[in-house]
Amino acid sequence: MSVKFILFDAFGTLLRIPQGRHPYRMILKEGIRQGRRPQPNDLRQVMTRSLSLEEAAELFGIIIRPDLMAEIQGALDADLSSIEPFDDGLFHAVFATTLLVQSLTHRSLDSSITEAHG
Repeated sequence: MSVKFILFDAFGTLLRIPQGRHPYRMILKEGIRQGRRPQPNDLRQVMTRSLSLEEAAELFGIIIRPDLMAEIQGALDADLSSIEPFDDGLFHAVFATTLLVQSLTHRSLDSSITEAHG
């Protein structure tokens, strides 16, 4: 059997954000401040959809002031620019092979499964 690709759940296993600022959590905390009660599926809603920060706030009915949205966007930009591989050698070893490695986030994996099983 030949291997066609390897699929990793990248964050927490191969990649990390050293000082995560959690921008989507910042939106949910603003919702709490506005009186919105957290729901058990809030995290699933964020992780299984391709939502911008503005779209996430709208989905939850949270109004974000422009200055706070700029701060949250800055946190997201900082998180994205700080992504790095864990220094355990596995990440480098995988890319040293000739295998096709596809790294997906929860969001894109879930949407791929949904589309495949539509």
